[in-house]
Amino acid sequence: MLPLGSTLLMPPGYRDARTVRVGLFQEAETKLFQSLLYPGMTVADLGAYVGYFTVLASRLVGSAGRVFAFEPDEVAFEYLARNIAENDCRNVVATRKAISDRAAVATLVRDPRGPESFLADVPIDRRSRAVDTLSMDLFFETIGWPSVDLVKMNIEGGELHALWGMTDFSRRNPNLKLVMEFNPWAMRRAEVSRSDLTDALKKLGFRRCQIVERGLKDVPDTDLVPAGCAVYNLLLTKQPA
Repeated sequence: MLPLGSTLLMPPGYRDARTVRVGLFQEAETKLFQSLLYPGMTVADLGAYVGYFTVLASRLVGSAGRVFAFEPDEVAFEYLARNIAENDCRNVVATRKAISDRAAVATLVRDPRGPESFLADVPIDRRSRAVDTLSMDLFFETIGWPSVDLVKMNIEGGELHALWGMTDFSRRNPNLKLVMEFNPWAMRRAEVSRSDLTDALKKLGFRRCQIVERGLKDVPDTDLVPAGCAVYNLLLTKQPA
């Protein structure tokens, strides 16, 4: 059972199934969504997986709001579509593509038991699949640039390319908030440095970073991303503290 009376269908063997069922999944990020989202808002969910945050956002923004969900994995996308239908989320548009910096074909290395699939330059093993990519700029230009209040990004090392592809999108949304998973190990695998990520975020206008799992503790604005090896969710905003 999800917050607000929603339900979630999950693939067999999904490693987080128990924490979802008992209401302990991503507690801090869930509470953050509940505090930030109001009826009429618009949300983009990058790396939606089976739709936990898509469905949650759909409920919170209501019939006057919208949610755009992006998930490239075909099995995860099937469950995402089923969960959207099961919860009658008529305000959700789901797209089976990965968000990157351009429209292209990329290699997705699948995580068979959870949401940690990632993009690679070439096939790595039999888990690899070809998937379509697109940028936020391309997608939202195509649909007429609706305003977006919040982006949730959980894309396992693909953050830098996604940020490169949202220059116009960010400029058109001056009050945009970004909730982004920060995973140093996934960044190293993608050969992305902290300074790369900081530079990209600052170019998009983000000036404040808070660590969700640490009670929204501020990260120094000179760094904009935390030091150390811990995995966190970050709340990035364009207004300084």
